[in-house]
Amino acid sequence: MTLLPAITIEREYGSGGGAVGRRRARTLDIPCYGVDLLEEAAVMAGITPREAYRLEEQSAAPLSRFISGAFQVIPGIDPEADYLYEIQAELIRSRAQARPAVFIGRLAQDALKDSDLDYIRIFITRPFDNRVNQIEKLNNLSPERARAEIKRIDGMREARVKYHSGRRWGDSREYDLTLNSDDLGEDGCIQVIKTYLLLRGKRRKARGIRTVRPSSARTGTKKNEEK
Repeated sequence: MTLLPAITIEREYGSGGGAVGRRRARTLDIPCYGVDLLEEAAVMAGITPREAYRLEEQSAAPLSRFISGAFQVIPGIDPEADYLYEIQAELIRSRAQARPAVFIGRLAQDALKDSDLDYIRIFITRPFDNRVNQIEKLNNLSPERARAEIKRIDGMREARVKYHSGRRWGDSREYDLTLNSDDLGEDGCIQVIKTYLLLRGKRRKARGIRTVRPSSARTGTKKNEEK
């Protein structure tokens, strides 16, 4: 039997990527990790989850800088936030080593990049106006507030990725799959991921590539409410 790779998912706010990841984990009966990793890292660092959220948000607050005719997102630098990032990266590697899992956000693909573990990289997008409508309904916001919140959260995600990895968040060249949840719907995204895993597994088997990961008993999924 071919072992599953770890599944890492990055997503635009309001794209439904978090829901896709949680549902995919449930169908595979594997754990799903996300913002809970930050909360666990906070405990390990000796601070409260609220303090961890504040540190992460402050350190990733994007600053617009006009350079060479283009805006660039520059994150702040905070040693405590860096420490939280390193703890989360180690938690991601240890979870992925233990068994297949889905990781939503948390720069999981960067944590696994230099490991010997098998993983795939997914990005989920949706047209901006459709995301505005989604966030309006979910959070009971005005269109103006929804737009501002999407830009704020996407900006922080972009800034964190740029700062910690140097790569461009959302650039399709940085992912194995980029899915439009508006075209496919959640069910369609899940089906595409399933098909990709199947075809990838067959291809790797034909080429004699083995996935290095110890097998373990099923333990169910972990809750993750990130959108």
